[in-house]
Amino acid sequence: MDLLTVVSALSAAAIEQQRAVALLRQREERVVQSQQLDALGQLAGGLAHEFNNLLTVVIGYSERLLAGLASNDPSRAGIEQIKTAGGRAAGLTRELLTFSRRQTVQPVLVDLNRVVEQTERMLYWLAGERIELVLRREPYLRKIKADCGLLKQALLHLATNAKEAMPQGGTLTIETANVELERTAARQREGVQPGLYVVLTVRDTGLGMDAETRAHMFEPFFTTKEAGKGLGLAAVYGIVRQCGGFIEVESAPQEGTTIRLYFPRINQEGEETVSEGAAAIAHPAVSETATILVVDDEPGVRELVRIILEEYGYTVLEAGHGEEALQVCQQYAGSIHLLLSDVIMPGLIGAPLVERVKALRPSVKVLFMSGYTDDVIGDRGMLGPGVLFLQKPFTPQALIEKIHDVLRSRAERGKPGRVLAIIVRLFPWLRRISLPATLRRSPTESLPF
Repeated sequence: MDLLTVVSALSAAAIEQQRAVALLRQREERVVQSQQLDALGQLAGGLAHEFNNLLTVVIGYSERLLAGLASNDPSRAGIEQIKTAGGRAAGLTRELLTFSRRQTVQPVLVDLNRVVEQTERMLYWLAGERIELVLRREPYLRKIKADCGLLKQALLHLATNAKEAMPQGGTLTIETANVELERTAARQREGVQPGLYVVLTVRDTGLGMDAETRAHMFEPFFTTKEAGKGLGLAAVYGIVRQCGGFIEVESAPQEGTTIRLYFPRINQEGEETVSEGAAAIAHPAVSETATILVVDDEPGVRELVRIILEEYGYTVLEAGHGEEALQVCQQYAGSIHLLLSDVIMPGLIGAPLVERVKALRPSVKVLFMSGYTDDVIGDRGMLGPGVLFLQKPFTPQALIEKIHDVLRSRAERGKPGRVLAIIVRLFPWLRRISLPATLRRSPTESLPF
């Protein structure tokens, strides 16, 4: 009996040791994969900065050329192809950054129907001849707040997975809908709040998944594919969670798979929705008197920005690095209203540059631009709090709109006082009323007349 006990204990110990070794090996593999992902992210960030500088020049000059050509000019077709190729290249950069989870998120009001429409051609290409693609769009779909590029990425990931689940062909259905989750339905879903949602559904008639696969399908290191693949669904999960949403999955072996992405519905109006081919913007009213200091170590970008700004009436000063920008601030006799600077340059950069410039020009506003990703410029504290940011590559229209927004806040500061002056002239008895402190130009001022 004692011998059996010893043998049993030794066997149990050996089995436990094998399990421990297997678990340790699995953890080591995950650590190696994680390190590879981090290395890829760092490489992607560096490449994106240089690549986006080049794309800024390509897209910017192509738009300027198109703006100067008549609609029937034979040169338009070739230049439009250049612009389109630049836009696609910018999209590829964003795809790479999404994969490495180091993308700069740009949430705006988005119509999911528009996202499906913009990816429709790619979806048909993915489906091929053996798979029937069915698109069902809610005609009165409400808006959500998300990054349009990431939504396209998530949809394409799900469509790719659905295609691979139907090697013999089948039907891929993509639907959008407005739904309302009541308290009872929300309680059945862990961590979900009741309320109004917009749902994107991707359904296939493929091989389906068993319970174990469903339980792990969104884990970054779980895959049924060859090593080094299978991160797509993990990226989808991250994108949806980043938007404040959640995911539901229905699947069974040989019964297909249905994946529903729930996004909180946005009722706010007045924000710009994502659309292509926006109309040209009006000439900014504040441009006539504004002076902008442009700081960028890439000559092509600096020259393009100068040309665009001067076309809109701005006075432009240039510097190739932070130290040169300080010299300009010291030597220029007039006012400088805006510092438009790249983030990563040789020498003085980011928050330290802003601090030094504001010591010389306290009233200057700041707008940073960069092709680097948000983990570099944000997580490392290079920008400082409250500083606005413009992601490269940008179009001339995006640049002007951003600068106009920044300068407009300066231009509108004095408006309340002028409005009050008009009111006082119409109603003289208001002279007896003291002016609120927030509208005074000096501590002793009462009414502006």
